[in-house]
Amino acid sequence: MPVTSRWDSRRAWPYLYIADSQPSRGPMLDFGRDTFRFLRDNARWIASGFLLTLFSSFGQTFFIGLSGN
Repeated sequence: MPVTSRWDSRRAWPYLYIADSQPSRGPMLDFGRDTFRFLRDNARWIASGFLLTLFSSFGQTFFIGLSGN
């Protein structure tokens, strides 16, 4: 009995498997759409992380400015 291998496209390349019913236009457009969806869904978390980073760096810069020669 010959052994036949079955090629599964979902495991071969991540961008070949499409969960949506819309046809794929290419991996770059899928990546852009997924990135935009991620940014839209997590805008509140991204903005709060940016603000925390912005406000925490001011004190560090001020401290370095005081101790510099």
